[in-house]
Amino acid sequence: MTKKEKNKKIINQNLRNKTLNRRYTSLIKYLFKTIKTSFLKIKKGNTFTTLDISKLLLLSQKLESILDKSVNHNVLHKNTVARKKSRLKLFLRKQVSHFISQKTSVA
Repeated sequence: MTKKEKNKKIINQNLRNKTLNRRYTSLIKYLFKTIKTSFLKIKKGNTFTTLDISKLLLLSQKLESILDKSVNHNVLHKNTVARKKSRLKLFLRKQVSHFISQKTSVA
């Protein structure tokens, strides 16, 4: 392989890795934003069902799975993923406990 061919190969690899990294990071940002805005919409409207919350919890499980895969594909560092997962769980814990306390006070 000549030097010119090797440089082309490296450029193609970089482009491929860039698109893969962009796909993971944009999906992670989108899911975080979707979960947060959905909880805030439910909180603002004061109307929620256990079905809504269960859908959002399933979405958060999917997000955790994608975060773990991003570590395996060397897109994100493991400490970054641990921090993001921790913040997600903290947010979910606060929101779900808020809804549970609100539901018990109404009943």
